[in-house]
Order: sequence, then structure tokens, then C-alpha cells
Amino acid sequence: MKKIVTTINQHYSAGQKPVFQTNNHSDQWVWHDSIAYYFSGKQDITCQSSITTGDWKSVDKSRGSKPVQGELVTISIGHTNSNAYTYMICPGIGYTDAPAMTTKLQIRIISNTVAVQAVESYFTTMAVCYKSATFQIHGSKPLTVSQPCLILSTTRNNKAI
Repeated sequence: MKKIVTTINQHYSAGQKPVFQTNNHSDQWVWHDSIAYYFSGKQDITCQSSITTGDWKSVDKSRGSKPVQGELVTISIGHTNSNAYTYMICPGIGYTDAPAMTTKLQIRIISNTVAVQAVESYFTTMAVCYKSATFQIHGSKPLTVSQPCLILSTTRNNKAI
């Protein structure tokens, strides 16, 4: 089976080296430049930081072919099945707070399919529906959508608000 690589982020380094760790529950996380990246369960995560040289010609012809050089940080997931990976990006997280976040995050994946990507966190459900689909939120009756849409739903006392 062919390996697929999904790039989570790629950017010039601000001088800090990225930190990559695994906690006791096999959850993995990367911290770099005040952004924490959390990966649920054991996944094939790659975090690279290297000096890269290139030019902008292939992206923007007006920039010319003058070589530029900088330290490039790349965070990616290798997988063989395009719907078998999960991650969460949390901006504004300090390095000392990043490890504790892995135990505080209460995320439940409702659906991770071609039709629907949906999660619940505390009392909020967030879903991206790419086409008509049926799925269940907040433990209630199934929800059916007839076209692509975004859903953000919050509950209090087991009632949607």
C-alpha cells in the first residue's frame, strides 16, 4: 500500500527548535513557536528542522529565481489510509503548558469520513459536512444534512442552545 504524507505545517523557524514528545497514553505532541500540535494515539509523526535553499520562481514568477535560504520547520503525518489520522492545533500555548494539555483535552471524534468530520469537546459539537450525511450529535437523535455545511452546536442540561 502506498504511503501518504499529510503536511500539518511548514514554515520558516523563528529561531526556536521544535519539541516532539510522546506521553504515557501514546498521544504525541509537537510544540513550536507558541503553537501546540496534538496527535491522538500512536501515529507516524515527523518533525524536521533544516536549512533549506530554493527560489520562488515556481510559485511566483515575478519573484525571480534568486536563491533564498532559511531554516524550515515541517510537521507531517505519514499514513496509508487517508481517513485514519487525527490531530488538533492549539495556538497561543506556552512550552511549559503543552505537556499538561494532552491530559486536559476532552475531544471525542464523532465522525472522520469523506462525508463528515465531526468532534465533541465538553458541551460543543463541531462538524464539517462535505455532502449530504446523517450522524449523531450530543447523544441525541441522528442529524441529517442535505448539502455541504458547517455545524457548531452547544448543549446545556442536555438541550441544544
